[in-house]
Amino acid sequence: MAAEFQTLFGGEWKEYKNENVEKVLEAMVLPPTDIDCRLPAYALPPADILKSGGGRAVAGRVLESGSMNVITRKAAMQCTPVMTFATEGDTIKVTLKMGPKTENTSFELGKQFDSKAMVEGKATALFSDGKLTVEMTPSDGDKKSVTIVREIVNGEMVQTMVCEGVQGKRIFKKC
Repeated sequence: MAAEFQTLFGGEWKEYKNENVEKVLEAMVLPPTDIDCRLPAYALPPADILKSGGGRAVAGRVLESGSMNVITRKAAMQCTPVMTFATEGDTIKVTLKMGPKTENTSFELGKQFDSKAMVEGKATALFSDGKLTVEMTPSDGDKKSVTIVREIVNGEMVQTMVCEGVQGKRIFKKC
């Protein structure tokens, strides 16, 4: 199965378009510290706008308790993710570069693993019918579970994310 996965997904992929991803991020209730792709300080709105939204600017980002705020979601949307997939025996290795942050994850299909990417917690990945499906369950009860399905469609990798019934897509081209 790892050989089939490597044939389909192996290599580096760069996002070139997305659909409704901001709404998925909003549904996930991510706090600002979970997205480390920062807008520079000069790109932030004036302080009076920040105050009206309940946030405060710190080191080029807006911190707010509770749900992921508009400015942080906008910052996340400015990042262009690059994903690299490789296999080593039965282990799948995924490297995600997003802004200044790089996440490395290794897992075996069908076995639970620790996730530190979109949702910190436990995840399980399955590969069937050419699709990699990852179910992520957060360790933080304030966050929501998310399902990510990756498949190759017309030579592009389509990543469909679903959280609380909200669906978004990131579409990648092979580098």
